[in-house]
Amino acid sequence: MLRAGLTELRTRGHDLLGKVTFGGERIVLERQGRPVAALVSLADLELLEEMEEREVIEAADRAEAEPGEDVPWEQVKAERIEEQLVDEALVKEAERRLSAKRPGIPLAGVRARLAL
Repeated sequence: MLRAGLTELRTRGHDLLGKVTFGGERIVLERQGRPVAALVSLADLELLEEMEEREVIEAADRAEAEPGEDVPWEQVKAERIEEQLVDEALVKEAERRLSAKRPGIPLAGVRARLAL
């Protein structure tokens, strides 16, 4: 697998794209020596998307096979929206307490838990 910095992408982009398109190469793009993205062929992208779709279908099949009562989508959606509102309220309260120098809720922990 080839590697290229972003500067090289700017100067040799056409050449790198040709390697991906016609040579089947996969190129890892780096910023300051750290990988940040990749150039892949359209065929590789389509394969990746197909694999992701298969994974989602398999997860849905496993969930459908689980014992228990079916829950209507509208109920699940409403519960998730309610959870999200509670999560947002928790973050706001943590920020308020932190700014008031009363950190009763650890803001960093809340953000990590909610992946913010």
